[in-house]
Amino acid sequence: MTDKKRKIPSSYLWLMVILLLLTIIGVFPGYLRGGNWEWSQENQPSNMRLINRLRNEPILVENWQLSERHRLRLSGKTWYWQRMEQNGQQMSLLIHPQPYYKDKPSVEWTDLQGLNVHGSFCLQTISETLSLSPAELEIESSAETIADLISQKDVSRDTLNSILESLPPSCSRAFTIRNIDNQEVIIPLVDAQDWSTDSQNIITFETENNTNITALFERGWNQNNTVAMVNWYAWQDGGHYKPSRWFLRDLQSQIRGDRTGWVAISLRLYISPLEEIQSREEEITIIAQKVQKQIMEKIN
Repeated sequence: MTDKKRKIPSSYLWLMVILLLLTIIGVFPGYLRGGNWEWSQENQPSNMRLINRLRNEPILVENWQLSERHRLRLSGKTWYWQRMEQNGQQMSLLIHPQPYYKDKPSVEWTDLQGLNVHGSFCLQTISETLSLSPAELEIESSAETIADLISQKDVSRDTLNSILESLPPSCSRAFTIRNIDNQEVIIPLVDAQDWSTDSQNIITFETENNTNITALFERGWNQNNTVAMVNWYAWQDGGHYKPSRWFLRDLQSQIRGDRTGWVAISLRLYISPLEEIQSREEEITIIAQKVQKQIMEKIN
């Protein structure tokens, strides 16, 4: 019987070449210079300072008006969420800049996609509000905190309305006030887990320097909203939704004695209830290109 030779996939050959180059160019010379293995020192990305600035700088998209920007926690990670408008149409953008130079991309898109971002934000915001003193909201009361105030039997509806009016505009319809057992109570109308996704696909778009970006494209929805979503990681000269692609890019950077910093991005375009997203692909791809351009300009 004749043995058949197994052909090694080109992707594995490419990885082997990179690892060999790293060993020859990166590690061995460092050892010869002073006995130090350079990989063990985990260099910081040269643009880490610029990536950190994204925490405080909004991403301005051409022809879109920024209406709100907030910090929030999702799946244990800090994201920066901004809402934008254009001729009555709404869009939101979530970014998660690399927090620490040793952190690798570890965003599980499935975790993020299963979260109602708007609901999560409003619930976090009112939770933070409950820890404030009444004086901070210009409410006259002897209670130490807002939480103590709203637990009082004689709290008035006007007082509760003042608390809700202190929340960001995006949370104006996230809560209501009801009378339960002769006491006025704030009731949430949002659920952080009320979110579903479907129609998953992959899209590719080009940057101005002709680099291809591959992103995850899908629909997200609940009973109140439907969005076309695009998720990906961005870095200085490219991007992809798979962390493994960042790993290969980072290996190339290490050959030059650098590291590849990254930013996780989730772009969401609000559409009609349960609308099919295929017809929106071109529209959201153009927006994604603009977002990628802004990110690259800020971190280069």
